[in-house]
Amino acid sequence: MVNIPRGSKMEERAKEVRMVGYAKPGYKLYDPITDTVVTSRDVRFDETDIGYTEMEEKKIQESLSDSIHQTKIKQQMKYKLR
Repeated sequence: MVNIPRGSKMEERAKEVRMVGYAKPGYKLYDPITDTVVTSRDVRFDETDIGYTEMEEKKIQESLSDSIHQTKIKQQMKYKLR
């Protein structure tokens, strides 16, 4: 959860985001709803939630294997052209 600067009493005060890295003043956080990365020091981590489901993990693994396969093909083509 990341803190949202206060607007009015009825507005959200925090939203759920995913940590993607470290920044000098705090943490880099990905907001999947707005598809943006923000930096914040005001963060509360829920370490009981791993942040993704098994289905998302499978998609990530498939995406990684696809990119590895494409990289190998590009490298092979590069060597054949020379």
